[in-house]
Amino acid sequence: MTVLEPGKSIRRELGAGKSHQYCVLLSRGDYFQVSVAQLGVDLEVSVFRPDGTKVLESNHPGGALQEEIVAWITEASGTYVLNVRSVEMTSRAGPYTI
Repeated sequence: MTVLEPGKSIRRELGAGKSHQYCVLLSRGDYFQVSVAQLGVDLEVSVFRPDGTKVLESNHPGGALQEEIVAWITEASGTYVLNVRSVEMTSRAGPYTI
């Protein structure tokens, strides 16, 4: 799993029906915001608490050229997981930047 670092962007390519996971260590009460630029691939972004329950998800109807932004204030300290998933099962692979 790739570790997210503040201020550092990551560019990857994602194929149909595939997903990438990222993690970030946060303390209780931290504010965290992530922006995912969809560069031709339609994505859903989900965030999971350290206990595995889903905090939130984003999948704007704008499709493959809309930016997905998720932001939250943590309720507990620990490692949070961000899942970036291609929503189209038959589309070609495409790049994104997180």
